[in-house]
Amino acid sequence: LPADIQGQWDICVITDATGAINEPGAGAETDNTTCATPRQNVTLPSGPDLFTTSVVPSTLTAVFGTTISVSYTTANQGDQPATGNWADRVYLSRDTVVSADDLAVTFVDVAGPVAVNGTYTKTLSLTLPLSADYQDGTYFVLIKADASEALQERLENNNVSASAAM
Repeated sequence: LPADIQGQWDICVITDATGAINEPGAGAETDNTTCATPRQNVTLPSGPDLFTTSVVPSTLTAVFGTTISVSYTTANQGDQPATGNWADRVYLSRDTVVSADDLAVTFVDVAGPVAVNGTYTKTLSLTLPLSADYQDGTYFVLIKADASEALQERLENNNVSASAAM
C-alpha cells in the first residue's frame, strides 16, 4: 500500500479489469469485482516525519549575483525520533513545487537525532546565480527535507516548503 494513506479502505480484487476477455451471457461482465468485508482500517507506519515549518530569506528583493541569508526550521511531527544523517536540499524556483526546471542550489547536511516534536534550524548563505538562464521576476526558495530519502519517514509527500515570493 502507498505509505501516505490512512483510514477505512475497501480491499477489492477485480478480475479482467480491462475487459479483455469477452464473457458471454447476461450480467457476465458485472461479477468481476469482489471486496473484503468489513472495510479495513489502514494506519500510517511508525516513524519520524520531517516537515519544514518556515523558510525565511533575509530579503524579498534579491539581486542575481548577490548573496542572501536563508534560515529554515524543520520539525519532526512523527511518532519516532529522526536518527542518523540526512541532507536537506535547497532550490531556487519560479513556483512553490520542486520540478525539473528548478535550480538545485545546495545540500545542507543534518545529523540526528531530532526528537518527536523536536526541531532544528539551519541558516545558510545562498549566492543567487548570475546567468542568462535566470531572468528577473518572482522566485521562491524551496527546502526539501531529507531530499535523498535517507530516513524511513511516515510520510514522504510533505517534505517541501517554500519561502514567501522574492
